[in-house]
Amino acid sequence: MHDVRQAGFRIHEIARQCRSDTAKYAARTAGQAVGVGHMREHAMVCSDYVIKTLNCDPVKNSDDIRREREFQLEELRKLQKTSFL
Repeated sequence: MHDVRQAGFRIHEIARQCRSDTAKYAARTAGQAVGVGHMREHAMVCSDYVIKTLNCDPVKNSDDIRREREFQLEELRKLQKTSFL
């Protein structure tokens, strides 16, 4: 567990060095995803960083962002049915 936490911290350190918001949020998404290994609540923050990353796209389409959030919610519903949550 220590190694997982350290990896997440390292990724967030890299995110702080990113010059573009897109790169920063993409790195933070990865850092939160790694963090799920020690604390499942990081998944919720990870899903929000995905949306932030998509919002940085200069040609963003609100339909794409809506579809991503709907995908996330559907995956959450599937997990609820299998009682992982």
